[in-house]
Amino acid sequence: MKTEHIKILIFAIAISFVMVVAFYIYFGEAKVENEKGDADVIETVCKETAVTDVEEISEEEGAKEAVDCRAVYDSFSKLQIEKIYTETVDDGNGNQTMQFQTYYLSDVDIAAMTDATSDYTQAVGTEAFDSEKISDISFEEAFGFSYKTCKDLYEVMETARLTMGFDAEYEDARLDDNKKNLLGEESYVYEKDCSILEQLLANVDYNTLIQTKCAYSVAEMKGTKYPTSFTAVVQYVKGNVTYTKTAYLGFAGENADELLEEENTCKSNDVCGACGETGECSQGCGGSCCK
Repeated sequence: MKTEHIKILIFAIAISFVMVVAFYIYFGEAKVENEKGDADVIETVCKETAVTDVEEISEEEGAKEAVDCRAVYDSFSKLQIEKIYTETVDDGNGNQTMQFQTYYLSDVDIAAMTDATSDYTQAVGTEAFDSEKISDISFEEAFGFSYKTCKDLYEVMETARLTMGFDAEYEDARLDDNKKNLLGEESYVYEKDCSILEQLLANVDYNTLIQTKCAYSVAEMKGTKYPTSFTAVVQYVKGNVTYTKTAYLGFAGENADELLEEENTCKSNDVCGACGETGECSQGCGGSCCK
């Protein structure tokens, strides 16, 4: 297994843990705030057509910001997709255990119509990572559809989120001020239920349902915002035990031009093939230290 791949996985796990902890803090008192209050509501709307300017609407309705998802995803040459399910059990005595129930990771090259999809479920844990427990799995089995039926990476992203059950409309969401203030992450909470919440509660027997929540996060590239991850959380109590289930779907794109620029950038330990200098070429030598 490539070292870079392991590093990416470890980084992804760290992000997932941070997201879970953030939701724990947000729901610490089991309060779900649905009131919009007097503050402006910023809604992100994912459109297929190119959008460059923010559309201004009446002050009473707040500001609506259009997100051109297709333009961003079409700029990617490859797409990495994560699918994670976790369950955390709190016995009420200060003891918590978290388990990864599902952890799939796939790298998709839509132009070549190839993928590298792996099952990390047995390899990840709260204490250690064991690369020997990584197993192969087909993309279709992992994500429930074939990317080969999609014409571009935007369609791969959309099909993945809808198939997993993050099927509410982008515009039916409000800015999560708590998460933005806590982590600096721009996240939007769906105000309509996604079917993923029903899936997480299927065949579950509980005494009290504490909370259910579904949200998506956005990033910005060259002034354009686009969705990067979707998260669902359900929390309930049975007896004296509290259960928290999470579902996470994440996307990370690779831009061919940026990768080429990075490959041609001199690193501190690179040796120039022309002048022999380390790190950067001698002034005017005309060589490339990346050879």
